[in-house]
Amino acid sequence: MARNSIRIRPTTVAMGEASDPSRYYLPADPANLLHADPARRDTVKFAGGTATLAGHLYRPPGVAADARTPGVVMCGPISSVKEQTLPHYAQRLSDAGYTVLTFDPRNPGPTP
Repeated sequence: MARNSIRIRPTTVAMGEASDPSRYYLPADPANLLHADPARRDTVKFAGGTATLAGHLYRPPGVAADARTPGVVMCGPISSVKEQTLPHYAQRLSDAGYTVLTFDPRNPGPTP
């Protein structure tokens, strides 16, 4: 499976660099800028030392559940939870062919 190359940068920068800037848009409501489809992720739990950590797993679309793909583990800034900014980036990376795991570190969110 060929992976698309992906560069994560601010949308305004990407628009300026694109050969077709019409594929990028800035929504009128900034709340829609970091939208990711929650149906594209699976909720997972895994051991992290003595705690059970809560996470989301994003798989590339159209790839069999048992297929091996390159993987990325993402954790947001301290005190953030996996539902804040990570879904937008995780979904874009999965669209490019990566399996992505996002998780809550110990204490915030549903991780004890």
